Amino acid sequence: MIRQRTLFVALPLTLLLGGCGGGYFHDRNYEYIDAEMAPPLELPATRNASAFQDAMPVPDASSGFVRPSNNFQVPRPEPMGTASRGAPVEVREANGQRWLVVQGTPSSVWPRLTEFASSQGREVQSLEPAQGRIVTSDVTLALRQGLRANTTEVYCLAGNATDDACVTALERHFSTGASSVNSMAGQGLSQADRVRLDAFENNWRLLIALDYPRAWSELSYQLGESFDSDDRRLLDHDQQSGEMRIRFHARAAQSSGWFSWFSRGATADYRLHVASLDPQRVGVTVSDDQGNPVPEAVSREILEAVAGTLR
Repeated sequence: MIRQRTLFVALPLTLLLGGCGGGYFHDRNYEYIDAEMAPPLELPATRNASAFQDAMPVPDASSGFVRPSNNFQVPRPEPMGTASRGAPVEVREANGQRWLVVQGTPSSVWPRLTEFASSQGREVQSLEPAQGRIVTSDVTLALRQGLRANTTEVYCLAGNATDDACVTALERHFSTGASSVNSMAGQGLSQADRVRLDAFENNWRLLIALDYPRAWSELSYQLGESFDSDDRRLLDHDQQSGEMRIRFHARAAQSSGWFSWFSRGATADYRLHVASLDPQRVGVTVSDDQGNPVPEAVSREILEAVAGTLR
């Protein structure tokens, strides 16, 4: 009798504990979609203002968010770029001009640029750190924040044209090593948020804070360097039409056929459409290889990968 009673007690207890392993947990990931705006916390006017500040400030949104469709999926955070990748100095060309992309912030590149002007024996007529410009008797040396984080674009101009010999000398100068000195004079030239995703016409687009020639040059260079595998590859590009063809394995895309049960996503050819929105801003959108719209999740996944090469 004792053994039988123990069995009757142990059986429901075992079932109860077994259910804990596969229990239901409420998924709160989508609750923010239908969340309502709450008024900000108001502190007494007599408070000591210096003793209070926002613990986790949220930057102002550049545009309102509209959920594209009922099949909306919570987006992943945008990937962070690797600022230190690539050579310390890289050459760019567009519309007959050449310039350098140097690893380092404008504040660290500025001292080396002034050092170059002195070492070349050029007569410096004016130093304009706020504009990132050094005017000499024969050329103008200029720098500005690069598209990627921790990069600076360096120019050498004779009038409005590139001085090729000067650019070559600059390339040698900056290839000798990075400076450990930062100048307060160049800190105002740094700009953030030059590459970002934006909700656009029930889909997504990538915004690049550059003029069209510079954006195209940087985009084609970085995709050529980074999209070089079977999962992602730059196939060709045409600056006049503003299109780049890529091959991309999108995890959000649905593959067809019996093997789709065992695979995640599909590889296909897509087109990137690069268009000038204003003199200092470019937009990039995605279509399939025939120019038709792609699902929002696929568009975002591709543009996130493109943005990752530019950060």
